[in-house]
Amino acid sequence: MAKNKVLKIAIDIVMTVLMIFLMGYSATGNFVHEVLGITIFVLFVFHCILNYKWFKQLPAQLKRISFFSVQMVWIIVNLLLVIDIIALMISSLFMSREILNFIQITDKAPWIFMHKITAYTAFILISIHLGLHWNMIMQMGRKVFAVKDKNKIRTMLLRVIALLMAVLGVKSSFDRGIALKYIPSTMAAANMKGDKNTGKSKKQSGKKDEKRTFTETVKEGESKDEFLGRLICTGCGKQCTLLEPQCGKGRRQEKQAVEYYKTQVLGTEDTTLNHDVSSETEEGLKDYLGGLYCDGCGKHCSLLTPQCGIGQEKVQEISKEYKEKVSAGIAVDEKDDITIKVDRDSFVKVFGDYIPIMGLYIAGTYYTFKLIKRKDKKKQEESIV
Repeated sequence: MAKNKVLKIAIDIVMTVLMIFLMGYSATGNFVHEVLGITIFVLFVFHCILNYKWFKQLPAQLKRISFFSVQMVWIIVNLLLVIDIIALMISSLFMSREILNFIQITDKAPWIFMHKITAYTAFILISIHLGLHWNMIMQMGRKVFAVKDKNKIRTMLLRVIALLMAVLGVKSSFDRGIALKYIPSTMAAANMKGDKNTGKSKKQSGKKDEKRTFTETVKEGESKDEFLGRLICTGCGKQCTLLEPQCGKGRRQEKQAVEYYKTQVLGTEDTTLNHDVSSETEEGLKDYLGGLYCDGCGKHCSLLTPQCGIGQEKVQEISKEYKEKVSAGIAVDEKDDITIKVDRDSFVKVFGDYIPIMGLYIAGTYYTFKLIKRKDKKKQEESIV
C-alpha cells in the first residue's frame, strides 16, 4: 500500500476518534475541547491538501457526471463537509474562552447556536463520508487481516452487527436529542397562542400596573434571552417579543418575565428561595451564585442564570447547601468549597452513545448505495438482454 494512502487513512482514523471526543464537552472540559478542536481542524486542512487532486478534477467531474448519479452525492457530501468545517471553525473563534479568545463579543448566542448545529452536522457528514468509503475500508481490512475467501457466516455476522449498531444509534440519537439541536428556542414563539391578546390589548393598556401571569415552562438549557424571545408582549398590539419590547407595558412585562425565569431556573422547592427565607438570605444567595460560573456546556454562564442542565443541577445543589449553612449560622462566600455532585458525561458514555450514532449513518449510507448500485447493475443487464 502506498505511503500516501496509509497517511490518508491514519489521518481519517485520528479525525474520527477526535470527533467523538469533541462531542463529549463535559467529559473533556473546555481547554481540552479547544485543543482537540484546533487539532482536528489542522488535520482536516492537511487531509484536503493530500486530496488536492480531487479538488483539481472537480470542475471536469461536474461537467461529466449526471446530477442524479451516485458520484454527485459523493461530491455534494464532500463539499458540504468542507463548508461546514469552515463555518464550525469560524463560530469557534467567537466562542473561545482560553486559546483563541482574542475576539471579544457581548452577544455570543448566535455563535453558540451556529457552533452547535455545525458540530452535529460535521459529525453526521463525517459518518456519511465514511459510509461512502466503507467498501474501500473493508477491502483494506481484508488485506490487513489476510482475509481472502468469502464466508457466509462472517458476512451474516457483520450484517447483524450493523443492524444492532443502527438500532442502538437510533436510541442514542433520541437519548442525546440530536434532532433538537437544530431547533433554536426562539422558534417556539411561532407556536404561541396566536396571540388572541391583540384585541384585548387596548382594554388592558389602561391597566398599566397589572401584573402578567406566566405559565410557560423554561426549557432545559434555555437562556434568559431565548426565553424572552418566545414570549409575546400583550401591551400595544405590535406583537413584539419581550426580548425587545417597544412600549412601557412591554418593558414592565419583560421585568416580570425575567423574575419568573429566575424563579423557574432556581426551582420551586429545594432550590428556590422559599418564602420563609429572609430577603437578606435571598440577596446573599443571588450574590453568591452570581460569583460562580458553570463549566457544563462551554457557555461559561453565571450560576445565577445557568443555560444548561448541568448548570441547573449545580444551582440546585449549591442553593440547598447554601441555605443549610446559613441556617446553621455559617458564613458563606465565593471561596467556600461547596461539594457539588453532578452526573457528567464519562468517556465510556460518550463513546457508547456516539459510536452507534456514527454506525447508524455509516451502515445506512453503505447499504443504501449498495442497493442502488445493485439495481443499476440489474437494469444494465436487462437492457443488454
